[in-house]
Amino acid sequence: MYKVRRFLKGVAKELDPREPFIKHTGERNINNLWTGYEFGGKAKLMAPFALIGYAQYNAMNTPLYALGEQAKAQDVESLPGTRGDMQGYQAFPQYPDLGTSGDLVFALHKLRHGG
Repeated sequence: MYKVRRFLKGVAKELDPREPFIKHTGERNINNLWTGYEFGGKAKLMAPFALIGYAQYNAMNTPLYALGEQAKAQDVESLPGTRGDMQGYQAFPQYPDLGTSGDLVFALHKLRHGG
């Protein structure tokens, strides 16, 4: 419990909103790219929300429908490995009254489960 309390105090000290947006540390090192300045508490609090907002904006503005429209415009084709007989695939068969009923699926299910 002591370690958790100590951790939370450290986080509260790092993310103090009373600090300025950018503060001067006085020391130059790799952490502040040798400028002597680093983000203050306000900037550290705002950074995760800005990244989440930017990611959400990008996710909502992706061209999701462009790929769907492109797929609708193209005709259905067979896989290249199945074209050995030089017969093209017809998306709409010559006999539209032929359909699937699912009897084979039920038969195989019963066969597997002993029904």
